[in-house]
This record gives sequence, C-alpha cells and structure tokens, in this order.
Amino acid sequence: MQTKVIKEEEFLKTVQITVPAAELQSSLQKQLSKLASTAKVDGFRPGKVPPEVIQQKYGTRLLNQAGEELMQAAFLKLVGEQKMKLSEVRSMKSVQLERGKDFIFETEYEVLPDVQLDVSAAITVERITAEMTEADVDDTIQALRMQQASYEDLRIVGTPAGAGHIATLDCQVQIPGQAQPNNKPNEMQVDMDSNVPSETLVAGVRGMMIGDTRTINDKVRLRVDANSDQMQEVPAVFQVRLKKLQKRILPELNAEFYRKVGVETGRAEEFRQMVRQNMEFELRRALAQIQRHRVYDTIIDAHKDLKVPPMRLEREAKRMREQGIAYWMEQTGAKTRPSEAELPLKSFEQRAERQLKAGMLLAEFAHQHSLNPSKQELESHIKALAQRAENPAQVEKEYLANEALYRQVHSILLEELAIQKYMATVKVADRKVSYKEALALSMAYI
Repeated sequence: MQTKVIKEEEFLKTVQITVPAAELQSSLQKQLSKLASTAKVDGFRPGKVPPEVIQQKYGTRLLNQAGEELMQAAFLKLVGEQKMKLSEVRSMKSVQLERGKDFIFETEYEVLPDVQLDVSAAITVERITAEMTEADVDDTIQALRMQQASYEDLRIVGTPAGAGHIATLDCQVQIPGQAQPNNKPNEMQVDMDSNVPSETLVAGVRGMMIGDTRTINDKVRLRVDANSDQMQEVPAVFQVRLKKLQKRILPELNAEFYRKVGVETGRAEEFRQMVRQNMEFELRRALAQIQRHRVYDTIIDAHKDLKVPPMRLEREAKRMREQGIAYWMEQTGAKTRPSEAELPLKSFEQRAERQLKAGMLLAEFAHQHSLNPSKQELESHIKALAQRAENPAQVEKEYLANEALYRQVHSILLEELAIQKYMATVKVADRKVSYKEALALSMAYI
C-alpha cells in the first residue's frame, strides 16, 4: 500500500492511497466465492453457477464491493500505522478501479489536534458542598402535594389573587427599543405560591381580580445576539389582564396519597424515606454536575489556544440541537420541529466547542495518568442506573449487551476518574451551600 498527501491544512488532510492489483484481485475472488453460494441464475441450481457466468452477470457489482472493502481496510491500516487521532472522515472516492490494475482512491479526513496539557498545582478550583436537612425534606413533600393538587375555578367576582391561587393571564410583552408589529396577547399562568415565572410578576399580579388589567415592569432573558449561547436580562413591560383564577386544593398526607406516589404499603415512614433517598440522589448528581463544569471552566481557561476541528464542532452542535429539539417537543407536546431560522445551529456552537475542548483535555489527562474504569466499576455503575428504571433487570441486560451503551458508560466513568484525579492535583477551595442552592447552581449548566 502506498500513500501520497494531496492536500494538508490545519486539521484536514486529503490522501491518495494505492492498493496493489493483486490485493484487488484477491478481494474480487472473495466476493465472487461469497456470491457463488447464493446466486440464482436460470438454468443452474443454487450454488452450482459457474464462476465465469457469475462474473459476466454480476461483474460490476462485485468490483464495487471489492473496492468498498479495500477502501475501509486500507484506511484503517493507515490510521493504525500513523497512530492517527482521527476526528471525522469527510469522503472516500475511487480514482481508479479496474481489473488487473492497482486500485487507487482518495480520502479526505479530519484529525484532532495534539494537546499540550498544562496542569499546575497552583491552579485553584472551587468545590461546592451541601447537606440536606429535614426542612428540605418537608419542602419537597409539600412540592409533591402541590404536584398532585386539584384546582377549582373561583367564579366569585371580587376575589383577589393571592396565596393558594393559580392566575391565568392574557399577556403582551413589550421590550423597549424593539419593534413588535404582531405582538398578540399570549396566555400565561402565574403560580401565586412560588416565583414562577418571576418574583416581580407574582408580586404584580397579587391583589388583581378577574377582568383587571395591570402594567408590570420586569425583565426577560434573551440571547446576546443570534449567534451567541450567552443570555442577558433586558427590561420588559408586561401588559396583563387577569382572565381566570383557580384555587389550589392540596391532597391530604394519608395512605391513599402515599400509594399514589409509589409507596405500596401506604406507610408514612416509608414514604418519607423514599423522598429522602430520591433527594440524596438528586443532590449527589447536582454536586457532580457542578464539579464537572467547574473543572471544565478551569481546564479550558488554562488552555486558551486549543482549537476544535470544524467538522467535529459541527457534528456536536447538530447533536446538541437535535437533543434540544427532542426535549422541547416532549415537554411542550409540539408536533412541528422548529426551523433553522427559529433555532439556528450557530446558537449551539459555543456550548459544543466548550464541551469538546473539555473532552479533549480530560481525555489527554486520563491518558497521561493511565486512567481506565475497571469492569467491576462499569457493571456497578450500570446496575445503579438500572435501579431507577421500571424494569431494572431488563435495563441492566440492555446496557451489558449493547456495545454503544456500554461505551457510553465507559466514557462517563473515564471522565469522572479524570475529574477526581484533576481535583487531587490542583488546589481546592470548598464552599458550602444549601440543598436548594446546590440544585439551582446545577440547573445553570443545563
């Protein structure tokens, strides 16, 4: 096999590969033998068709199949010989594919950059810690009651919006300095017992009666620009009319309620234990997410010159966009996907670049420290994941049998090992927060 570099850029290479004619002939013979056992030709029994007849009838197909097989094998050999850090393959195309001649093809591919890792013991990373209290458990139980609440329309004229109410508004939002020619009223719900959608709006609606109108000055979060992933708060004027008022009726904490939320025995102590365990899981996950992104920020900041290959960046941005669309459609029940204009790919590029940079840096860090999760660690993690599913045994079996899912778990654990090792290498500044603050901090990274 001979190779010749046709074109070389920062990340992109075009290489011409020549495979000897003898290898092409050998591959052709394999394809011919494979087809001979199943080929059906009038006048011959299956498996008894002469090779020359098969060659005459299927010659072009066999030649193309042999070329495809050789292209894949030759390229994989090139990757191995050059110890290539392959990012993406853009194309492979035949240049010369004829019987009795060398097979020549060109491939265009993208490579990952060489990472020059710099991890100094002088670097300081903030580590968030938190503890869950019984008061937090009480608050979560109250939230569960609110999720299971029923609602009763208040039809008595003159009832002011207040505690225990859900207010439905007709709302027009005006942003000073921005033209909004088709600014039609939209329906909005305001939970008077929370700060949803905002503390200012809840305060502004408080005391309103059905049919009342009011102007409320608040803020909305918008992208800095169409191509940015960063958000900013800008002043907004809400013109609202109270359309409907409902009273929230909370369920009693009794055996019926406990069974409804998954405690088959209907016992209060088992219900509270279930809530506590779920909260502990969420807290561990939140703290891990905060820590991961704190490390991302620190390690990326220490390697500002690192660049991401364009093809890899585009693929990751597309993946994030598809994930975002699927989540949005599931949450909203929407049937139509947003268009590129409504949700441009560019709006995901900044986040995709950050994710890829952190991934490359942590992968190199793991390589330098010979980190690798054990089989026992992988199986233990899969078992823990499966326990939260309706059918744990089935989920565990799927993860162990599916190579793609197993690799996904391997990648997650490898990154966790790298983060743990990184935190043991640098200086750590601990900061303790409340349970609610920890969850809020983790939500900032979603």
